[in-house]
Amino acid sequence: MRIAFRDGTRLSLALIDLDHFKAINDRYGHARGDAVLRHFAAAGRRQLRGGDIFAGSAGRNSSCCCRGPAFARRCMPWAPSPPGGTGGRPRRPGCAYTMSAGVAEYCGNGVEDLFERADRALYSAKRLGRDRIEQAP
Repeated sequence: MRIAFRDGTRLSLALIDLDHFKAINDRYGHARGDAVLRHFAAAGRRQLRGGDIFAGSAGRNSSCCCRGPAFARRCMPWAPSPPGGTGGRPRRPGCAYTMSAGVAEYCGNGVEDLFERADRALYSAKRLGRDRIEQAP
């Protein structure tokens, strides 16, 4: 955050959920679900730029704090149709998956407000059909 404040770059938070992840575990088993998570994490790390932070939390969603709002948009192309295991790309998890994301830009009202607005945008993306990104106002 300090870097973004110092150089005037916009700071954004993307909260990301894998769509219907429980159904993946139920249909394909937990080993396949773990493969999806590994693929998602590896592919997400490949999208990071200097100063970006990508993290996950058990049973919840992943999040990325980045300068500028583009992280989730950079992630969308690889989530619906995972790349194969060549060229240093993450190994395909054996099933397709999609993601939904909520993105909020820091507007000076504190970190809690940033998380709340990103969370509302994420749930809006889910309500509107998933496999999409919604930007918080």
